[in-house]
Amino acid sequence: MKTHTSIERAKKIAEVWPNSTSLADAMNQAGIKTNTERSMRQHKSNAQRILGIKLEPHNPKYKTNDVECPSNLDIKAAKKYKSFLITSATNNSTLNQKFFDTLELFSKHHKSQLLIIPLKYRHNTLISKKDYQWPVAIHNYALLDDLILSKSFMVSGLRLVATAVDPLSGMQAHSGQRSVVYGATSLHLRLAATPGDELPKMLQTTGSCTSKTYTRTKAGGKAKFNHVFAATYVKLVGDKFYHTQIIWDGKGFYFLDQYWTPEGLQPGENAAAIVRGDDHAAMHDRVILKARASLCDRLKPDIHVFHDVFDGVSISHHHKLLDKIKVFNMRMNSLAWELKHTAAHIVQTGGKENWIVDSNHDRHIERYLNEGRHLKEPHNAAIGSELLAEISYKNKSALECAFQKYIPGCYKFVNANKRANIKGIDVSQHGDRGANGSRGSIKGFANAMYKTVIGHSHSPGISGGAWQTGVSTLKQPYKVGLSTWACADVIINGNGKRSMFFYINGKSLADVINQ
Repeated sequence: MKTHTSIERAKKIAEVWPNSTSLADAMNQAGIKTNTERSMRQHKSNAQRILGIKLEPHNPKYKTNDVECPSNLDIKAAKKYKSFLITSATNNSTLNQKFFDTLELFSKHHKSQLLIIPLKYRHNTLISKKDYQWPVAIHNYALLDDLILSKSFMVSGLRLVATAVDPLSGMQAHSGQRSVVYGATSLHLRLAATPGDELPKMLQTTGSCTSKTYTRTKAGGKAKFNHVFAATYVKLVGDKFYHTQIIWDGKGFYFLDQYWTPEGLQPGENAAAIVRGDDHAAMHDRVILKARASLCDRLKPDIHVFHDVFDGVSISHHHKLLDKIKVFNMRMNSLAWELKHTAAHIVQTGGKENWIVDSNHDRHIERYLNEGRHLKEPHNAAIGSELLAEISYKNKSALECAFQKYIPGCYKFVNANKRANIKGIDVSQHGDRGANGSRGSIKGFANAMYKTVIGHSHSPGISGGAWQTGVSTLKQPYKVGLSTWACADVIINGNGKRSMFFYINGKSLADVINQ
């Protein structure tokens, strides 16, 4: 059972800590009644996390955490940069020299500040604080404190646990209103809910530039499995920021259409695919479509993967009387119109190959027909009856039957029961359905045995091997109140590594990289 610590208790612990003689004495002075050391340690840990402070052990024997990586970083000079390349390094681990050399070359070329957040991990060989060491090469870039770069963005100097499976757990409120990048050995991305008219707050971890050096324990084994040689690139434009992930493949890494190695910039391949944020074609946002087209012009993805390409505004079972009146007034109540519009959307905005993932909004048509609602709507009766007749003897979805008429040969429907691999990444799942009939979630897909990209939630995320796209339009009428929705796509690069690109104010990183 987890120990709960209120903010008031956390403040009281911090207040009495300097004058207490032991952990038990501090708890007693703070008025916390507990007899177990485990509970007391949990209260201390909670207080540190809630208040963002460090409570030093009373016994000098345990004061190994006061060791810091030497740093020659000039914070004032660093703040003058407009772009940053951020990664982490663990003590007593070997530097990935080729990756590090490439990061330095890349940073100089793009006039970016390289930042490396030192992490602490107690290996079996470490006995005292004198044994903690970091590669000398990172000292010029070591970030030891928070680096606040704007009203909306900061880089945290907080030391996350090197072996944490979910390092962002419980961190949504930390850093206040600012989006934040933390140093960690694995890649994670999570959004915190904000009012619908604002961009959601982003929390992300970096990956590492040092080796997978962990103890032979369960925690160490998990950390080794999730360890990624990676960095986060951030570009500041006014009070906004644009970012993406840079992942090492053993020889180099992709950044947009550039491929970087220790020898410098090399010719790269076209992107293998773009997994688009849920399209909802009938509710499309022309500004986002224009920004995506600009990104695709640069990356030239071979395959476009569509999630929720059909919106269902014309037939949605969620619509009540007032909703139906609004849809009628917008002249969007025709199923035939929406099918034709969706087909045209794929032709006009897609690529050479277009894969359509079995999605919950696409299946709205089957529900509409199964419930016989088309028979009560004269304007949809003909197309509904035609589709019902076709799907009754064809082993195909209603959307696929319709597309055979409107865009023959321009698409491929992905079967959710079969893996659909693109460079080793499975794109067969929408994300609404999890294992064994459960509700889908990014954490659930992270527990699958293979890497995947899903959609559905409209909230971009990264959790281990599972990546989740965002949405392609924020114009949905059911987007009300606090939200983690964001417009974002996932790119599968030619080397099989992934990158996520957000669309902010109608632009992506590709549009602002030279500003």
